[in-house]
Amino acid sequence: MKNILVTGGAGYIGSHTIIELIKKGYNPIVFDNFSNSTDKSLKLINEYFKKELTVINGDIINMEDLDEVFKQYGFDGIVHFAGCLEVGESMINPIKYYKNIVSGSINLVELANKYNVKNIVFSSTAGVYGIPNVSVISEDTIINPINTYGKAKYMVERILEDASRAYGIRSIRLRYFNVAGASEIIKIGEAHRSESHLIPNILLNILGIKNGFKLFGNDYNTKDGTCVRDYIYVCDLALAHVKAIEVLESNEKNDFSIPINLGTKSGYSNLEIIKTCEDVTGKTLNYETVDRRPGDPDKLVADNTKAMEVLNWRPTASLKQIIQSAWNWHSSIEYIEALGVK
Repeated sequence: MKNILVTGGAGYIGSHTIIELIKKGYNPIVFDNFSNSTDKSLKLINEYFKKELTVINGDIINMEDLDEVFKQYGFDGIVHFAGCLEVGESMINPIKYYKNIVSGSINLVELANKYNVKNIVFSSTAGVYGIPNVSVISEDTIINPINTYGKAKYMVERILEDASRAYGIRSIRLRYFNVAGASEIIKIGEAHRSESHLIPNILLNILGIKNGFKLFGNDYNTKDGTCVRDYIYVCDLALAHVKAIEVLESNEKNDFSIPINLGTKSGYSNLEIIKTCEDVTGKTLNYETVDRRPGDPDKLVADNTKAMEVLNWRPTASLKQIIQSAWNWHSSIEYIEALGVK
């Protein structure tokens, strides 16, 4: 059984990816400092698969923590999620983000080279594109991140490119669009004390857990005046990471480092999201329309052709299925118990 190091594996996307890794016969080894997560999702995964995941509490900033893990386990690949993730905070405290995302990733690459681990899948972001001048974004779209989070992620992408050329460490850099939904087989999902994502915010307002939903802008150049975004199901996203590992394992090239967008090639407006949430829940959302936020583009949709061609991957879930899974999660007792997650 192949060992895969999963940094940040206790988090939202990381825990869903662990499920897919186990289903595909890999042995994920979790490395997490639990600053933005708890071990609850990992315990639920253990219960479902009747196994005991190897979980190491450590920080990628700490070279000694990382070195000990590499020394103890022989890894066939790395899926790298670990890193701070709040865009707003990244602008207020940029050094924290450069240290955590960039310096931590340098540590990881340095040890991958030392211990001859040749395959890395990196959790990047569509935020590297900033405010693009196209509505459907391919990997060739100009890179122009507008916040520290996006800049730090792109720095890591460049580091991985150089590591591929210099050390033969192959990498696939996955640029996510809007991730949503929750597992249908295990009660895990997205749980942030300070929630900023659209679908969870709508559902939490419908549930009465939050109050005062604001719709930002109704004067965009779209069919209903509200901005359009691409939403990808978290389990589809998780499977793409496993397929990326498989591609790297089968690739004989040493100098191989590519970016791949993960989205659905479909866009939905904020009003369409609200309407679908109301249809799924059978409840009405009370909201206030306010001015648009500065810098929000009219439309951001992924061109996912490269993901389909290189990874042999397809998104499977409709918007309604994504929102239904999110509703099942957010209305569950497990979500209420998970609200302690930062």
